[in-house]
Amino acid sequence: MGRQAATESFFRAWLQHGQVDVAVGYVERAAERAAFAEAVRRIDGHDRRLLALATPADTTAVQATGTLFRADPGLADLAYRRRRGDPRRWSLVGITHTTASVGAMRALGELVTGPVEPWDAVICTSSAVQAMVRRQVEGTFAYLQERLGASRRPKLNLPVIPLGIDTHSFDADTPAAAEARRALRAKLGIAEEDVAVLYFGRLNAYVKAHPLPMFLGLDEAVAELGPRLSGRVHLIQAGWFTDEKRQGHWEEAQRLLAPRIVHHVLDGRQPELRSGLWFAADLFVSFADNIQETFGLTPVEAMAAGLPVVGSDWDGYRETVAPECGVLVPTVTPPPAAGTWLAQRFEDGYETYDTYCAVAALATAVDVGAARDAFVALLADPARRQAMGRAGRERARALYDWSTVIAAYQNLFRDLEKLRKKAQPAPRRTAANPWRRNPLELFQNYPSRVMQAGLRVRATARAVTGSGPDLMALDIVQLRNRVPCDGPRSRSLMERITTAGAAGVSFEELVGGESGEAAMILTYHLGWLMKIGVVELMI
Repeated sequence: MGRQAATESFFRAWLQHGQVDVAVGYVERAAERAAFAEAVRRIDGHDRRLLALATPADTTAVQATGTLFRADPGLADLAYRRRRGDPRRWSLVGITHTTASVGAMRALGELVTGPVEPWDAVICTSSAVQAMVRRQVEGTFAYLQERLGASRRPKLNLPVIPLGIDTHSFDADTPAAAEARRALRAKLGIAEEDVAVLYFGRLNAYVKAHPLPMFLGLDEAVAELGPRLSGRVHLIQAGWFTDEKRQGHWEEAQRLLAPRIVHHVLDGRQPELRSGLWFAADLFVSFADNIQETFGLTPVEAMAAGLPVVGSDWDGYRETVAPECGVLVPTVTPPPAAGTWLAQRFEDGYETYDTYCAVAALATAVDVGAARDAFVALLADPARRQAMGRAGRERARALYDWSTVIAAYQNLFRDLEKLRKKAQPAPRRTAANPWRRNPLELFQNYPSRVMQAGLRVRATARAVTGSGPDLMALDIVQLRNRVPCDGPRSRSLMERITTAGAAGVSFEELVGGESGEAAMILTYHLGWLMKIGVVELMI
């Protein structure tokens, strides 16, 4: 998936360009600790960089850095955790990738309902997705106004920072790039005077880019240009099919819609192929028309490789592909009201996320005539292609190299730090996450009584005589690696209660020497000892 590739690329870039001595990871499970350390060492070189790990229970390393970044917009849960202490301790920063899914839309709505602060941010990878995020946030707030009379609008930071790439890995002027071009074109039977057009991405008409305008536009362009390009225009389609049925549909379309084009379908998942594909082509095409797209890395990668781009005037493409670097083909959709029925079917479960995106895409038109005109202009004009390629390479290096993008991230982090330091302490608020409530507080009316000051406890007769099985050691009364359980703390507490004899010991005496989390856990152990019948309340 594009978002996974982008996140891995970011991680590598952060270690290379972040200018930080310590790689800090926030991990929630023990298994993630070793995985994070191994990833850093694999990318950065063995033991070259210090490592620090933070967990929900120990956020020291996060406080030291001042910013916690996650590769999606879901900040609300992390913000609730941060409320366990002063929320000014660090900033939370997320980023948009796919925003059309239920999970992503809910995460964006929770930016309104969750305890997100003015010193937090969600990075938007394009102005188009920034507008979508604002619309989602405004829609959530409008509902809260209607339902609850909400009047306090949260301040959200939604800066636009593009995704980045390692532009040096796309340098077409190296001997390795020249050899890759020669070898792949020879393998595919593409002569040097032929024109190779590259499409790179998932080969699925409904989740990325419908191929119809690409097939028709290219075929009609070749027909218009006449015999001089007949049989000399090759379309390299590098990607992967999601299933055999969709593959059959795709192959039928290319056969019927683009018979004048020489087609090559390659598996774009092969690393050795991916690295050389860009250098074998003369022109890049991508007619994205799907709402799950928010930025689009492949046009930027194509520009870095010196390829002119023919793309759709769609979301992030509109900002990355400047007129001097390629041609953007107009797109059009029905008016917003036309999609109400689709939203309702999605809500009712008649459409999956995939079909929701697919049906929206089926009503999104990429101008086929404009696509044909763009291909006509570039297929027959090598000089123009080369000029656009040079301009695209300069633009990619100046704006989208990871060194530039990481610097923008760090500038954002510094700006957020200034906001944190200027913020005044907020009045004491409940730290509870309303969706992750304390069960003993929420369900306190269920039991006969609740432990409180004034109560006394003592060891039961069965515990004092020691006859029968060791109840504390039974597997059935404990969850391994959980509190409470048979361990030093429970045994020590039991010894204190037994030593007190028939007079027992008060709740205050047992807990009084502890505070904070230690006191809470000690009380939990006491409840467990009562549960298993070795301690009882004195009535």
